[in-house]
Amino acid sequence: MFIALIVIFSLAWGYLYYKYRDVFSPWSVTLLVWVLIISLYTFMDHGLYDSGPQFVKAILIWNTGFCLSAYFSFRLTPAYTGIPWAKNPQHIKFLTWVCVLLIPVMLYKSLSFALANGSVTDLVYNLRQQIIDDRYEFSLGPLIYLIHVAYVLLLVTIDEDRVKRPQFWLALTLCICYFIVTMSKQTFFMIAVSMLYVYYVRKKISLKPFIIFGVVFVVLGILFTNFRLTSSGRESTYDFMDLLSMYVVSPIVAFCYDSPNSAHYFGEYTLKSVNNLLAIFGGGHRNVQMFQEMVSVPIPTNVFTMMSPYFKDFGYNGLAVISVIEGLFMGGVYKLSESGHNIMRLIYTYILTLLVLQFFDELFFVGMSNFVQIIILLIFCHIKFDFSGTSQKPVAL
Repeated sequence: MFIALIVIFSLAWGYLYYKYRDVFSPWSVTLLVWVLIISLYTFMDHGLYDSGPQFVKAILIWNTGFCLSAYFSFRLTPAYTGIPWAKNPQHIKFLTWVCVLLIPVMLYKSLSFALANGSVTDLVYNLRQQIIDDRYEFSLGPLIYLIHVAYVLLLVTIDEDRVKRPQFWLALTLCICYFIVTMSKQTFFMIAVSMLYVYYVRKKISLKPFIIFGVVFVVLGILFTNFRLTSSGRESTYDFMDLLSMYVVSPIVAFCYDSPNSAHYFGEYTLKSVNNLLAIFGGGHRNVQMFQEMVSVPIPTNVFTMMSPYFKDFGYNGLAVISVIEGLFMGGVYKLSESGHNIMRLIYTYILTLLVLQFFDELFFVGMSNFVQIIILLIFCHIKFDFSGTSQKPVAL
């Protein structure tokens, strides 16, 4: 059954790649990711429980709807024929100063709190736990949103034919500071893949650095997780293969624990950002749960693939509808990106990280607030408002 999936998705990828030769198109990334993950599940000695028909049916629905709609959206969306948007140096400088002044405060606050709750040898463990464990009663408040500012600064800095090194190293340092605060592999992955993709699009690197990074990230990421999960004086309860299974293969099995149409209210899992926003104004349902509950497969895991929230909210029909919606949107963004719209190119750079991580978790609808903030910040870095009276509307440089 799973070998059949590998063959079907491989043939689909080959046909679509023949029609449009780019491995970073949304349909190409999606099919390659699932060929790799299903192959690991099928041929690796992972020791996990068997996955079942629920995953097989769901992934067939998802990949069919998403890939076809993304491809047709790409073909039908008109190419961008305008000029690229020039950057606004004043706005970029303003955001840079905001980060330079506030991110060190965030770093100091996080490190001092972690050290106050343990020794230096426990630093990495405590930094991560105080972010994800409510019992630590630690909060960065609004400072948590600086990650989007630092990330956008990095994108607009490297999206140049000739990158200015001082600005690049400053933006990269700000992003690394945020990574230290959260100890999140996802943050590091987003930073690294985004940089590589922008350089690839600008023909400064080939595919080889992606392959090298992928291998190194998997190995070092798993070792880092082992270190991050263990405080001083304790031995890790997981070996390398356990952690590889937990983060790479287990979502396929864990997805079979989800129940379709099991939400208590509309969009409980998919529209969490929307419901939290409505709750501020007295409507909706506030949901502040950061992570899903652990299940045993038999290794404990709380990652269920990106299909999980859609499936729990709306079942198989919801998967079909949302796969088409996402495909149409991402295919259109990709077309504008490929045809020279520089803001869409940077938006697609962020989307690419979501596509690569789709085997792990859903980060588009569930993380909609992050996506919207990044779009607003990118536009802010490329727009100039003319209040001189000679123009009646904002103009793009």
